[in-house]
Amino acid sequence: MQVISVLKPFDAATKVLSTDKSPSIHLVVPTKHRLEQHLMPVASDSEIIRQLKGHLSSQLEKYFHVCDLHYVATLLDLRLKDQPDLMPAGCRESAMALLRQMMADISNEVL
Repeated sequence: MQVISVLKPFDAATKVLSTDKSPSIHLVVPTKHRLEQHLMPVASDSEIIRQLKGHLSSQLEKYFHVCDLHYVATLLDLRLKDQPDLMPAGCRESAMALLRQMMADISNEVL
């Protein structure tokens, strides 16, 4: 039963990010953040669950890639942009710089 509770958020994350009926790029950063938080060991975890969480955490880092565009999309979502705990400060600053550059590029193309 504990294993199911560890794996259940991965099923939900897959469904949220695999949708083809609505945009989901802005959900990549918060989804990964939620999974990372979920995989943090807690005092009540058994040794097996700790090992499982550790393995899943390393696999998450290896296979769940987040790029600058994901961070920019998160910043552009009004519901998510003011949640500083979703992304490290450096990523937030890089995303803001990229967004400014994208806007400048668009302005230059229009002129």
